[in-house]
Amino acid sequence: MIRRPPRSTLFPYTTLFRSVTGASLAASAVNGIGSGNPLETQVAILNAANNGTSGNIEINNTGNLTIDNFYSKAFYGIKNNAASGKVTINNTGLIDIPGTNSLYSVYAHGDITLNAIGASSDITAGSDKNITAVESFGGNVTLDAGNDIYLGQNGNYSNIQTNYDSGSITLTAGRDITIDNGTYVESNTGDINITAGRNFSLLATVGHGALIQADSSGSVTITSQASDGKISIASGASGVFSHTGDVTLIADNMDINSTIGDDATTNASGNIYIHPYTAARPIALGTETSGSLSLISSEINWLTANGTIPGTVVIGDSAAGNITISAAITPTRTNILHLITGAGISQSANTDTVTVSDLALSVGADSDLSPGANTVTNFAADIASGKALKFSNSQDLAIASVDGVTGLTGAGSVYLNAAGSITQTTAGTATITDLALVAASVTLTNTSNDVTTIAGDTTSATNGAFTFVNGADLAVGSVDGVTGISTNAGAVDVTLASAGAVLTIDNSLGVDIIRTLNVAVTLIADDMVINTDATYQAINAGSGVVQLAPYTARGIDIGNGTATGELGLTDAELDEISTTGILAIGGTNTGTIEVIANV
Repeated sequence: MIRRPPRSTLFPYTTLFRSVTGASLAASAVNGIGSGNPLETQVAILNAANNGTSGNIEINNTGNLTIDNFYSKAFYGIKNNAASGKVTINNTGLIDIPGTNSLYSVYAHGDITLNAIGASSDITAGSDKNITAVESFGGNVTLDAGNDIYLGQNGNYSNIQTNYDSGSITLTAGRDITIDNGTYVESNTGDINITAGRNFSLLATVGHGALIQADSSGSVTITSQASDGKISIASGASGVFSHTGDVTLIADNMDINSTIGDDATTNASGNIYIHPYTAARPIALGTETSGSLSLISSEINWLTANGTIPGTVVIGDSAAGNITISAAITPTRTNILHLITGAGISQSANTDTVTVSDLALSVGADSDLSPGANTVTNFAADIASGKALKFSNSQDLAIASVDGVTGLTGAGSVYLNAAGSITQTTAGTATITDLALVAASVTLTNTSNDVTTIAGDTTSATNGAFTFVNGADLAVGSVDGVTGISTNAGAVDVTLASAGAVLTIDNSLGVDIIRTLNVAVTLIADDMVINTDATYQAINAGSGVVQLAPYTARGIDIGNGTATGELGLTDAELDEISTTGILAIGGTNTGTIEVIANV
């Protein structure tokens, strides 16, 4: 034990000393300080340097500790020049990096770890002067405080940097993390992970605002690990950036007043993920709502993923509670929005709409966005088994692949209502149990569609056609208040593009099931079941032509509804077809047609 109060200054050329007690310690070595066997100290001020080509600086200290250049260690509080050399300071008590005599405080080529151990132990920096508080040229940086981390005190910045290489930055505090006064927390390709036990704040108290940034592909994650905890991004703060990586914010409350994501549109943007920390916590979009993760319209407009290859803004996750659109939202810095919840999504009123180019919804309960007409171009939805989704749109709508949701998926029910047409992209398949389509026209021709029951209505527009292709068995029936397929002088064309698939016309619903007002009806399927009803017709084409034909090259048995390997049509089924025009049975792909019984 070496005690030299009030100052203990050690200049060992190897790692000779194991325990030091004093008011302050200056240590210099060429092969490390406590390398592999930490130096045990009890000092209030530390200044250390390893000037050799190997070795680490490893110190376990007891008592509140200030790291500063009081003995002129080349302008550093702690410096390790060794290639890949590490700095590890485990301190039982607070750690303060004031910048009084240092341009740089803690520097190494390898990993840097500062641990302030104890429930009341803080890590603070910048109380005296501007400073680069912690910088690794090739390793990771970790700051872990039992209580608070405060970077950028008294109007001074105190940067944390690994932006020369792939090193990550990890900040963890038992309570609050505050970054202020132009402080940069900056990596390059390394990730930045910030976890506060209560609240996180990015501020701009004096001068230009603080910044968190992954310069290249690193991702940024900020988490408030407290029920009702908060993430605050102040007005004037420079923001939270990753140029091509993802940015994730997790907290039960958020106050966002600066850029989140990447506003450099020349880059390919990463995604932005926003969700509550507490499971089942509701989300309110548009208004501040007590007890919910609330994002008003202006906050949503700070979420930036509009690069040359755009990213997605994802709000919610599978553990989130109900999402309520409580006021109209129109994201201005992204074209792709994905809302995810283990519960449902709803609109508070018909004016509380969503306006965005591409929208995906992933829901775990019944959801209704039909009271108001949203303005969306490309739409996708994933619905939990047995649940229903309703969505209305003010213009043409394409079922598409949006943020990994490939069209309409799930064993649930979907109702879509569009003021214009409803179409689908090649990737936008409809693989859903029940589907209702209400629009000026419908054209869904993807042979990978797999819908169990279909219903449609294009009567809002004259001559609005209804064209649907399915890759499996299909019933024309009733879905969410829409019964059968109805047009206003628009043709109906339903094709089952699968060998042996059965088309069922459910004529037991109290109306004519397929009705076109004097325009053609074309049904293509390898087998058909047309239910009978004494009052209503299965098909009512007025004066339009009705054609029934198989999809594959197979024959037709007229008068026999149970023909194996053939399209069988009974007399009773044919009686369910009403037309003053032509009833055409078969097509260019049809084999032999046999009349088995009287019709």
